[in-house]
Amino acid sequence: MSTRRRNRKPTAKPAGSATRTRAAKPASAPARAPRGQNKVKVLDALKDGPMTASEIAKATGIGAGTVSTMLTKMAKSGELAKAERGYQRPQ
Repeated sequence: MSTRRRNRKPTAKPAGSATRTRAAKPASAPARAPRGQNKVKVLDALKDGPMTASEIAKATGIGAGTVSTMLTKMAKSGELAKAERGYQRPQ
């Protein structure tokens, strides 16, 4: 025999309790860039010389966190090289 209760009655709410309302969602989330587009923008920004993550973010319009993560991954894979200050294309 099942231990599940059937025909349960809903519990009563205390008098004067306010119901919770959900916060309104933003009208739309920021659009995602197509695969590889941010990498192209970063490489294009670095064609004139070394730049820091924040400088690349300002030049490309990509979020600073996204740029920082991308630069770290690209440096580990050998696509970029660490410069004295920032990152640069490999020589």
